[in-house]
Amino acid sequence: MFQAIKHSLNYIFEIQKKNTIVFIFLLIVSTFLEGLSISLVYPIIEIILNKNNSNFWPFFENTLKFNYQAIYLIGFIVSIYILKSIFLIFFTWWRSSFLTKLNSIINIKLFSKYLDMSYEKYLKTDSSVLLRNCHEEARKYVGCIEASLLIFIELFTFGIILIP
Repeated sequence: MFQAIKHSLNYIFEIQKKNTIVFIFLLIVSTFLEGLSISLVYPIIEIILNKNNSNFWPFFENTLKFNYQAIYLIGFIVSIYILKSIFLIFFTWWRSSFLTKLNSIINIKLFSKYLDMSYEKYLKTDSSVLLRNCHEEARKYVGCIEASLLIFIELFTFGIILIP
């Protein structure tokens, strides 16, 4: 199974090298934002529940040094979550367009392989089967790649959360 995933990812890298590098960069940024937003939850809860005895409040108090420290702290945290949400929406849109382009490329490559078939073999095979294979097999392949990328994204995010 891992060999198939590795082969698929290598094939993607060969087809769309630039987009694969962009994907890895967006993945790293997305993982960082996920880790940052998750790591802010515990200090927020501790500061809200016991401000005076909190281990995190002196850090924020010395860092912010404003009269309305809680308002600025909440504004900072909300802005982090808004930034994360906007970026994740963009990343989802970009990943979807990446997979659509990949589907088109694979579909065209498979169709060109069918066009290069010998005429006798083409006559023996039903043309509707060939067209169905072009669309269905490309769609299934891209679906497997999408599942592999989602597993990779989730494992990367899980790894960043586990880092203390």
